[in-house]
Parts: sequence; structure tokens; C-alpha cells
Amino acid sequence: MIVEEKCIDNSFFMDDDGTPYLSFVRFNDGNNVWIAELEKDLITLKKETMRPCIHVSQAWEEVWPRVNEGSYILKHNGIYYMTYSANDTGYESYGVGVSYADNPLGPWTKSGDNPLLATDISKGISAPGHNSVVEAPDEDLYIIYHRHADASCQKPNWDRV
Repeated sequence: MIVEEKCIDNSFFMDDDGTPYLSFVRFNDGNNVWIAELEKDLITLKKETMRPCIHVSQAWEEVWPRVNEGSYILKHNGIYYMTYSANDTGYESYGVGVSYADNPLGPWTKSGDNPLLATDISKGISAPGHNSVVEAPDEDLYIIYHRHADASCQKPNWDRV
């Protein structure tokens, strides 16, 4: 992908016209989501198309640390939607937001109704994160995401072996 730097959370998107894209996280001013077209080999980035998509910019995302990650792109009724995770997966503030654009390369606009998913213990939702969206045969959309089994969402002790 980008040989000279570490990137995480790659997500592949193929547009209706057959153009392949890859969204991914770069570590610049926290974790930020970027996008680029891919060559036909589906491996090589067209670096000249690389663009920033989203970065921490909404109050609900500014809990800790500076993280937008885990993007997923869906085109629905002619609009591109990007879901993403914000904050740290070890805390109940981890959640899912959504942004939209007219083109996969942006510009992307975050919804004023974010977060799309947040901790709601009464519904069994604890620190929802990295997700994808699927369309059922009846055209209903469903979000699939991971969550914590422990509703307390305490930061793990990474030093313990």
C-alpha cells in the first residue's frame, strides 16, 4: 500500500463504473481516514488520487484520543456513505458515525446526527465499532458491527501477560 508508512483498517470499495477504491487510516494528527483509487491489479494505489476523507471534527469524537478509523463505503440511491468508528475501542465512548459525498474521493461531510451508533446498555449495545452495511433483498439496510461483551468497557491492561 504505502511502503514508507504504517496504515491500518483498509476497506475496499468498487464503484458502479468498475473503479476500485481503497479507504484506509493514516497516522497524522491522530488516526484519519484517507482514500485512493486502485490500479486494475487491485493492489497498487494511484497515489495521485490519494485524498483525506475525515478526521476528528465533532464533539462526540473528541473523548480520547484523536481517532477516526474503520471506514466502510456504501453507495445507496446515488449517494456515497462512509461509516467509521471514533474514539478508543476500550471505552464506552467508542461509536460509529456516518459521512456522505457525491464522489468517493469526496469531499465528505459528516452527519450532524452523529453518532449513528453509541453505547446503549438498555439495548445491549456496548462500545459499537468497526462495521459494514448490507442491503437485504427487500432493500432494507442493516449495519453489522462489533461490540464489547462487558458493558463496563474498561480499558484493558495491556501490560498484563
